[in-house]
Amino acid sequence: MAYVHAAPKPDNPAENKFFFLCQTRGCGEVINPAFPVADKTPSPKWCKNCQVKDNRVVIEREFDARLATVRQ
Repeated sequence: MAYVHAAPKPDNPAENKFFFLCQTRGCGEVINPAFPVADKTPSPKWCKNCQVKDNRVVIEREFDARLATVRQ
């Protein structure tokens, strides 16, 4: 016996969809690449990598070092 299948819903162009970006200085990774969302409150701040504070500190330190070399 065959399973009942529902047709996938097409994307609604009238619905605003956007991606959240990581707010860590120097990261900017897309938080939800597979599932863009319409509205989410509160918006997420960090990607999976930056949720660990030690990783965030390292990323920000590397970004600040690159920025300092560019400014010289």
